[in-house]
Amino acid sequence: MKKRYWFLFLFSLSIVLMGCTERSGLENEDIEKDMADWELDQTFEHDHHTFIGEAGRIGLTNFSDQPVHFQANKKELFFWRFYGEPGAFEDALGVLEDPERDYGDRFKIEGIHKETGKKINLLKGLDEIYVVPFHSPNDVNGVSTGIQIQESMVLPEKGTWKLAVYFDGRYFDHVTIDVN
Repeated sequence: MKKRYWFLFLFSLSIVLMGCTERSGLENEDIEKDMADWELDQTFEHDHHTFIGEAGRIGLTNFSDQPVHFQANKKELFFWRFYGEPGAFEDALGVLEDPERDYGDRFKIEGIHKETGKKINLLKGLDEIYVVPFHSPNDVNGVSTGIQIQESMVLPEKGTWKLAVYFDGRYFDHVTIDVN
């Protein structure tokens, strides 16, 4: 009888733990595996914009009437969306509204160039970054809230880039793009 309860307890615990897992809670080895994936992200539509990323999780677009595209050595205005339930980004909003604009490891977008392995902090030296919570009347994969960030950045080389996002020093997710 004790074996049966022990089995039920372990089974229930594993179900709960699987349900609580999200990318921001990955262990280091899982993050490395996630970061080793260089498949280009797909596009999705939300609120009249075409984003590249994972619908309902993370999206990136540039302000253009053309399909989402990225050019090397050109300062462009980018628009990020990070999707989550209300309150999920309260700590991140506090970090991003820092009047000193010294984000350090509190908010970081690290660009990693596939061909050279070069890593750069894409937020270093930014003059301005705009962050607002959003609530859309249109959901994407069941999610309609989160934060959006508007900022300018330069990707210095052509090729495949992985843009890894960190909030408060913790890996959140990434978007893999092709830069022309």
